[in-house]
Amino acid sequence: ADYNTVRGLQKIICSKDKAKEFTKAFENPKNYILNVKTEEISCPEALDVLSFNKYADILNVKGTPTIITKNGSLIAGFQDAEHFAYELRKAIEEDL
Repeated sequence: ADYNTVRGLQKIICSKDKAKEFTKAFENPKNYILNVKTEEISCPEALDVLSFNKYADILNVKGTPTIITKNGSLIAGFQDAEHFAYELRKAIEEDL
């Protein structure tokens, strides 16, 4: 995720009313991200977002959900049940 998206997530996480803030972000995401650039965001949980983002970049996680199997295979992004079952079966067979 880019820096501004991470800042937006931090703002939501640090908000007293997370549900309201989350809704506000989804009503106009571009405007929300533009406004969050200059805001001071500081709560302990905000640092966790940076750590998770760093590890996601290292592991090349680009979509949600992302599953990393024991052998390091990635199953990434929303998929229909049939395709997900195929990918999961393939990953399990590779682990055997």
